Order: sequence, then C-alpha cells, then structure tokens
Amino acid sequence: DRSIYRPSQTVYFKGIAVSQQENKSEVITNSKVTVTLKDANYQEVKTLDLTTNEFGSFTGEFILPNNGLTGHFQIVVNGPKSINRVDFSVEEYKRPKFSAKFDKITESFKLNDKIIIKGKAIAYAGSNITDAKVVYRVKRNVQYPRWWYWYRSYGFNSEAQEITHGKTITNDKGEFEIEFLAQPDISVNKKDLPVFTYTIIADITDINGETRSTSTIVRVGYHSQIINIAIADKLDKIRKDNKLTIDTKNLNGEFVATKGTLKIYKVKAPKNVYRNRPWGIPDYQEIPQNEFENLFPHDVYKKEKEELGKLVFTAKFDTSKEKEIQLNKIKAWQSGAYIAVADGKDKFGQIITDKTQFSLFSDKDKIVADNQFFDVKLDKNEYKVGEKAKLKIGTASKDMTVVVYIEKDNEIVDTKIIHLNNEIKTIYIPVKKEDLGGFGISYHLVNYNSFLASSLRINVPYEKMDLEIETLTFRDKLQPASEETWSFKIKGNKKDKVLAEILTSMYDSSLDQFKTHNWNFQPIYNRYYYPSIRANSGKSFGVNNFRVYQKNPVYVNVKHQGFDDLNWFGLHFGYSRYRNFRVVQPMVVEMGSVSNDATMVKSAPRTISKKFKSESKDMLADSGIEQLNYGETVLDEDDELTATNGS
Repeated sequence: DRSIYRPSQTVYFKGIAVSQQENKSEVITNSKVTVTLKDANYQEVKTLDLTTNEFGSFTGEFILPNNGLTGHFQIVVNGPKSINRVDFSVEEYKRPKFSAKFDKITESFKLNDKIIIKGKAIAYAGSNITDAKVVYRVKRNVQYPRWWYWYRSYGFNSEAQEITHGKTITNDKGEFEIEFLAQPDISVNKKDLPVFTYTIIADITDINGETRSTSTIVRVGYHSQIINIAIADKLDKIRKDNKLTIDTKNLNGEFVATKGTLKIYKVKAPKNVYRNRPWGIPDYQEIPQNEFENLFPHDVYKKEKEELGKLVFTAKFDTSKEKEIQLNKIKAWQSGAYIAVADGKDKFGQIITDKTQFSLFSDKDKIVADNQFFDVKLDKNEYKVGEKAKLKIGTASKDMTVVVYIEKDNEIVDTKIIHLNNEIKTIYIPVKKEDLGGFGISYHLVNYNSFLASSLRINVPYEKMDLEIETLTFRDKLQPASEETWSFKIKGNKKDKVLAEILTSMYDSSLDQFKTHNWNFQPIYNRYYYPSIRANSGKSFGVNNFRVYQKNPVYVNVKHQGFDDLNWFGLHFGYSRYRNFRVVQPMVVEMGSVSNDATMVKSAPRTISKKFKSESKDMLADSGIEQLNYGETVLDEDDELTATNGS
C-alpha cells in the first residue's frame, strides 16, 4: 500500500493470480497461495497461507518488526505455478512537515533586466513557515531554435554557469523573493535567436532544522516571444483535411497573440541519388567538390542548407483569432520535401521565426520524390483483422533489388524479391485473426556499394478490455477526523454494467518525498510482436568457426582412483590437474575450427528462433492496499463489489 514504512507499522497488500495461456488471460479462483515477508537480510519474518476469491484476488497484512536491520524488505508470493514479489523500504524516517515551491512564471522578461522570482513555504497542516532561512543559486544555460541544429554535423552541449547566489528569509506569510540580473552570454550570436535558461534552486530550512528544496526555470532572450509551427511529418496531398497549426507564446510558455506571415517553399531535389555516407562528413574537405562528385557520385560532399525552390503558399496569420491554417488545395503540389517558415514580431519589435520540414506524397505516385535512395512506408499505423496491409517500396536508383521477408511467430512465412528501376511497387499482406499482437516485415538491399537493412512492425491491436472508473462524489478539502464518502461507477469498455472488485487507497503524500509510490497492474496478456530477423554486412570475406555438440548427452559418474603419494616436504614440481572424471555416451563430436583471419561477413538473414507451441504460464500480478497506522493512511477499502447497476 506504500513504498516506505517505519518499523512496527502495518503493511497491507493485495494480489491477483492470473493464468496466461495461448494469449488468453484468466483469473485463478479458489487457489492456495503462500505469502512471505522477508527482511533486509532476506530472512523470513512471517508467512501467511491465503486462498484466492472469485475474482482471483487475495489480501492480507503484516506487522513489521520493531527491531533489527532496516532497509530493503520484500513480500514474496508463491502461487500455483509461479512466484512474484514486491519491494518496499523500512526506515526510521522523519516525515516532512512542510513543502516549498515557486510561483508559476507567466511574465515576459528582457535581458539585463532585474528579475524577481517569488516562492512560498507552507506546512502540510496548512500554516505558513515563517522566518525560514532560504539559500539560493542561479545557473544559466543556452538553448537554440530547432532549425539551428539542422545544418550542424556536431552536437551542442551548453555548460551551466552559476551567475549568482545568496540568502534570504521567509516573511510572516511564508513567502520569499529571489532577485537576479538576467545577464546574457555575450559569446552567443544574437542572430541565432538564443534563449537563455536561468535555473533557480532554493533550499529552505525552518527553525527546527528541516530543509526542503525546490527549483524553477525562467527563460529570457533577445526576443520575448516564440512561434511554433506544428504539422505532420508526412501529408497525403489527396486528403482534404490537411492543416498546420501556429502557436505563439512568451518564452515561459504563456500564450501571447501575434500577427505574421506563413510561407511554404518546395525544397530543391538533389541532382543525384545519394546513399547514406559510410563515414561522417569531415569538417574540412581537401578534395575539390567537382573531383569528389566525379569519384563518388552517390555520396554527399558536405552538409548544406536545403536550397529553397518555388514559393508555393503564402498566408497571413493572427493567433488571437485563429491558430489553424487549412492546406486543402495542395493536390497539385509536387510530391517531395517542403519547408514552412513563419515570421512575426514580438512586443519589442524583434523579428521572431520558426521553420519546420515536412513532405508530401500521394498513393498515385509512380516514382519516388526528390531522387531518394530508398523509401518504404505503410498506408496505416494499425490494422484490423480482415484488412490488407499495403507496403510501398521505391527508389530513384535505376537498378535496385530489395529482399522482403514477412515474419510471423518467429518464422518467415513469405519472401519477396523486388526489382526496382526508378519506380514504386506495392505489396499487399492480408491480416488474419492469428496476427493479433502484430507481425513483422524485414528487408535488406545492396546498391551503390552500400548495404541497408531494417524492419517494420505491423500493428494489429487487440480489442480494448479496460474498465472505466467514473468518479461520482469526491471532495478535496477535508476536516481532521471527519468521515467522508467517495462514490465511483464502474463501466465496461462498451459502457455496459459490470460486476467488479475494486481497490481504493489513500495515504500521506508527504511520503513521496522519500520514495514515490505507483501501482503497476497489467493482468491481461496481449502479445506484442517484434521482428526477429537480423541482417548485416562486412567489408571483406571471412570464415566462420563452428562446433557440433551432442544434443542430449548422458553423463556417467566415474570414481576417482587414488594411490599412495610421496611426501616431498615442500619440494614443488608444478601443479597437477585432473580431467575427464566423467564419461559421456555417445561420444561428443567436435569439428576442427579455422582461425578467423579476415573480417566476418554475415549477410543472410536468419530467424532468432523457430516456432514454439504456446505453453501455459501462470503469473501473479500484484497491487496493493493502504496502511492505517500512525495517521499516514486514511482509507482502506479493497473488497467492495459494484452493484448490478455498476455503482
């Protein structure tokens, strides 16, 4: 019911016994389980013998020992055919008496301004923490817009710099203020629209010596606002509901209305088909570009900014009136890559910009756009039984062969060899009932002296089985020692009435400062399939060592024969070693191995394992109930049944 306790407190627990067989889950009713409490030395403290009820659940409690070693404790459950455990801590902790936090920051600030950040310390009982000592420090980092990173081949890591520190105290309302100067990093280029992130960390200590810590972030830049364009990475230009969204906020995340202009450009396609470079792009090129392109026509010479082509769309926007811009007349646009650019001005007159990339495609495309080396995509994110998955593969290369494997239950059920000549081809794959949980598609190809292999997962989700819990009555303001009633309604996934057992709990949230508490309860088993085929390549020929072992060896013990030995009185002739004190029937056959002097190459795909029959697996999915002692748990209701109307 919690993650941390004191010695002598009561631990309440609950578990559910579940049988999982052939992708089906069922609760195990009227079954014996043994529950054992283990201490920090993994020694048994107490054991309970319990029986599951009609819902497959069992519940109980343990009183923790008041002496001995504290630390990591466990509750271990032995079920019909499986075992499970839950961990928790037992410590002589002192409950926190108060919490501290900063006020939400909503304002816009300018660089080199004095910024005042306010916070408050308040007791969990509701009183203010007065005359508490506050020790603070302020650190600065720098962040850039997303488009700043597009054309840089190296990573960027901003080291935090402490710009100030100090002390203050809380007033009679428990409030405190921290003031600092928003100094910029003068080494950063203003044109890149950097945002300086100031992290304020405060440690508050009350008159009893208890310390609580809190932190907040203030963002300040040469500009006071940001524009953000949101659009899908890929748009089907045949659809009429395509759109993008423009959002404008200050640097601290609060909406600020802004006017501006949106422009969309077609990105110019590269003149050649480029593969993925087998090595990184160097910072300095010694080979002239013309010579490099003649020698390596399918490798990118250097990382450059996308060259903007035709301006295909322009629109004014005013986020105080509308944030969405419809793109319902793009059917005639050329398939391929595009860049959207939004420009505006903040309240200080500073130009603000955002850029984002996206691509257009159509189901009617016969060739890939923009001279792409290889393109593969599915028509949907998930499928239902009875539908067909449509896989499209294409290339701008004039001679490419792609090997495609369809994999189900760790077996290759179909192999397709696709020849492409600057075209797109489509594969249709029926989705059957046994495909629930998904299946895999793997592919590999060799082209322009490069190897490419990857896989896709075909998502075939199960029908949702979740119950819906609706809160009918709930109060978040309570009087000490008062009795309260909360009401809930349980409904099935089709809004139908159900008979259900519920688990409710309430505990002192201040304990989360020591160790947070969460329930992880997933009793329904749904198979989630991942492709297991792997293919790789090397740079040379090689040899492969192998050894054949007897599959089912039968061992026979042979007694060691000992003989009288001389006493050498410390004279040492080296070590003796005993070997082969057992025989095996029949004899193990061992093949000779060859030294591997060349680089290994493995290009043939293989499955990780063959198809196995599903075996029954019983497991215990555990959850918890709440403790009542020491005023840290307020509610303990675990075996309520919903009425026939679901409430």
